[in-house]
Amino acid sequence: MRVHRGFLGWGVFFIVLGLVPLADRLGWIPGVDLSQAWRLWPLFLVGAGVGLLLRRTRLEALGGIIVAATGGLLLGSFLAVGPSLGVTCGPPGSATTVASQGGTLGSGARVSVQAACARVNGSAAPGTDWKVAWGPQGDDGPRITEGASGVSLSGPGGSGTPFAGVGSLWDVTVPAGVTDRLTIEVDAGTGRIPLDGLALESATLQSNAADVRVDLGGSTVRRIDGEVNVGSLRIGLPGSGPTDARLGANLSSLVLCAAPDLPLRVETTGALVSWDLPGLTRDGSVYETPGFSPANGVTVRVEANLSSVRLERGGNCR
Repeated sequence: MRVHRGFLGWGVFFIVLGLVPLADRLGWIPGVDLSQAWRLWPLFLVGAGVGLLLRRTRLEALGGIIVAATGGLLLGSFLAVGPSLGVTCGPPGSATTVASQGGTLGSGARVSVQAACARVNGSAAPGTDWKVAWGPQGDDGPRITEGASGVSLSGPGGSGTPFAGVGSLWDVTVPAGVTDRLTIEVDAGTGRIPLDGLALESATLQSNAADVRVDLGGSTVRRIDGEVNVGSLRIGLPGSGPTDARLGANLSSLVLCAAPDLPLRVETTGALVSWDLPGLTRDGSVYETPGFSPANGVTVRVEANLSSVRLERGGNCR
């Protein structure tokens, strides 16, 4: 058998590209290891160097094989489990908060949290009071805008110095008694936001180069809009419907956590996506619980590209 040298690299690339997600599905390689595969990018340089050293020799193709295999490994890892990001940029923040601010909201309130380069911890509390505590420096808190319709937290805020607020920690308390609309966006940071007791008309969730977990399993939400770009987003779906969710994932990992008995329908579109939706019956691009009814279930529409989308029944999104 003759191997066409012009297609050798592409063959190796596609073989590795397919083997990596397969190894993840079969449990041969732990997902936590695959999520760190991006650290092997220097192998691209190694392959280029080997190709130059062995140029015009019988082993000239070895450099191209290394490059192709590395490309297949990295892209295959993205397809299997998504990237592992969410390391807060800038100087590291303190593990404790040092300053706080809060207030009281009226019914039908909107709460917006838009954090850049920060670690966000969130929770919901009964009543009408909201609060945010932050660190490491008292003047590096979020920009806070409070009005009759709600409160907005954005940042970093602070004194205007280049790294003011960067790498800080936010502890946000959302008032469960009056919050009607919730927005959470984390850029280049992390979010751990379990929310119980909310009755939301809508929730908007976004993760950009971040690692974000928002658990709405103990709340009711009529509409969820979510997007993750070059990061990871885990969403704990409400324990009962009706809920309509529209989600997007680009070069990312999207995980849906659902109660074991939650009626669920997932409509899928996209390219180069690893779909892992166990326990659902498939009909073309639609996966659903047998006998699904939108009246008491959750309908999820997912558009993904170069990503992994996974369903965890009874999984912990906190």
